Amino acid sequence: MKNRPVFEYPNYKKYISDRLDSSGLRGPRSKLAEHLRCQVAYISQVLNGKLHFSLEHAMLVNQFFGHSSEEAHYFMLLIHEARAGSEVLKLYYSGQLREVREKRDFVAHRLKVKKSLSEPNQAIYYGSWIFAAIHMMVMVPQFRTKRAISEYLGIPLKSVSEAIEFLISVGLIISDGDVYRIGAARMHLDPSSPMISKHHTNWRLRAVHALDRPLKEDLHFTSVASLSERDAARIRTMILEFLEKREEIVRPSKDEVIFCLGIDFYKI
Repeated sequence: MKNRPVFEYPNYKKYISDRLDSSGLRGPRSKLAEHLRCQVAYISQVLNGKLHFSLEHAMLVNQFFGHSSEEAHYFMLLIHEARAGSEVLKLYYSGQLREVREKRDFVAHRLKVKKSLSEPNQAIYYGSWIFAAIHMMVMVPQFRTKRAISEYLGIPLKSVSEAIEFLISVGLIISDGDVYRIGAARMHLDPSSPMISKHHTNWRLRAVHALDRPLKEDLHFTSVASLSERDAARIRTMILEFLEKREEIVRPSKDEVIFCLGIDFYKI
């Protein structure tokens, strides 16, 4: 089966071949050759013959596929093992590869999906808008690969890979090879959490970016008004009622697009 994570491969050539075949790119070997600054024929000689990529080429392959740090480390171990000039050295790298796989299997076995994250993981998840965005995006069929997410959000593949690795580790995303699906969809952040202001700030800043690319689907409204304490309370109640009705719509809604709703209503 193609679209498997690099950690399931004992051979880097098979991994690269599968990734290129399932990449969806036009002329994937040509694209890789261009990135490695070599001839397409050399790519074929490596993947189909006895030649091996250099360590420098291996690092460029990591960039091309947008590997996370952990994926890149494992891939480099595969390269080292394949290039090893003695049986003793080959066994050494085989042991390193086995340790990485066993460690990942142990974490996956022990992992239990929770409705709330630990404080250290909250600091990561709410530290950047990217984590929540990707968490929700994989619910939409066309955004279930790293490349699709990277191209849509306009962020590097490596950044997407790092975010996905974290989301998988805490059970928020499930990996099916190179395709990703939602794990725990609902998150709850207590209003008293020290991360709540960071969470709001992240998405208010994204709203500012949205103003620079106005879309007909977007709605931005800002109003500063003088009113009575009673009417201010009435408006706040109306907003809360609206949020409850919004939840009734969102829960059964088909996953097609990603929108962010931010409402600021405060006394000056």
